[in-house]
Amino acid sequence: MLRPSRSAGDGLLLEYGADTEPFDYTTCIPGWPLQHSVVYAHFTCFLELIRGGALPNLTSVSFPLKEAVIARLSVPHAVLKYAKDYPEFIRLYHEAGGNLCQANTSGVPPLEANFESSPAKDALASFTGLPLSLKSLCRLSVRRHLTKKRLHRIPCLGIPSSLIPFLKFEEFNVYTIRTKENTHEKILEKEE
Repeated sequence: MLRPSRSAGDGLLLEYGADTEPFDYTTCIPGWPLQHSVVYAHFTCFLELIRGGALPNLTSVSFPLKEAVIARLSVPHAVLKYAKDYPEFIRLYHEAGGNLCQANTSGVPPLEANFESSPAKDALASFTGLPLSLKSLCRLSVRRHLTKKRLHRIPCLGIPSSLIPFLKFEEFNVYTIRTKENTHEKILEKEE
């Protein structure tokens, strides 16, 4: 049975206006898809959310969030805990402008937390303190200027076609193949 991929579904939802930072104020439990995709080690969804305009830092959202909520949803800590074998999460998070030094609820930065050595921790150590390249800053600036609602119009910008894949983070597509065999895909195979 042929099933559409989760990332294709995520892409469609984002294209039609799904929010990348939905928070449920009635239950006071934040639901942040970017962090959930890390918890389940689903890089393809993480990539689609970034492509769809998800904010890597919750300090950038347009509504006030308590510091405790922001600290609890630290993406670098989640990567080191749940997706430690996938350094691509750290690479993409860094390229998207994420704060690699974000402290957790105890006020501890991710590199100082007691996580075992892993490929993700090595990537975090190499990218922490490393500024984004001018090229990457330009990508973020163009994407920010377009806003979430107009990111799907990147191919229509009238720029050289060689820049379009870069603006869409397509250099990270190579990692989606490696992470296809994560927990969710294995569960689906067992169900069939």
